[in-house]
Amino acid sequence: MYDIGAGTGNIGRALANTLQTRVAALVALDESPDMVAAYDAPGTAERANAELFDYQPFDVAIAFLTLMFLAVPTRRELLHRLRQTMRPGGAIIVMDKEVSPGGYSATVLARLTWAAKVAQGVPPAEIAEKELMLVGVQRPLYRGELGKDAVEVFRFGDFTGHIIEKK
Repeated sequence: MYDIGAGTGNIGRALANTLQTRVAALVALDESPDMVAAYDAPGTAERANAELFDYQPFDVAIAFLTLMFLAVPTRRELLHRLRQTMRPGGAIIVMDKEVSPGGYSATVLARLTWAAKVAQGVPPAEIAEKELMLVGVQRPLYRGELGKDAVEVFRFGDFTGHIIEKK
């Protein structure tokens, strides 16, 4: 299993019991040396550029809030490579931000996301500062960019979860 953009290991910690029960190996990839040093979860953390990493055949790859930080052509190539390397019966799980629909719906979705963050105790000034920092850095996925076989399994505002299976 690959955790692409693993950070400190939230995915690995959440799946620790399943990984142990199924005797599954987790490879956690992150480009930041600080994140790799701080990784605290099952598996092996490797400092790696997700786009250039030499993926071995796998059963599961998870990209959690990662693809939106890659250039559009780069993430499309990465998804293509992952599809080619995934074993039959495997899955790619993508949780990411999607480009908002136009019009008032986009305004409502943005406000719902902000409201949820405030409800979790995040100060509004911190939310605004982060949003401004992400301008030009974060490129949300385009609807349908994951392919026709990607099944949406989660949505909250602009944040979506998809599973891509190899049959």
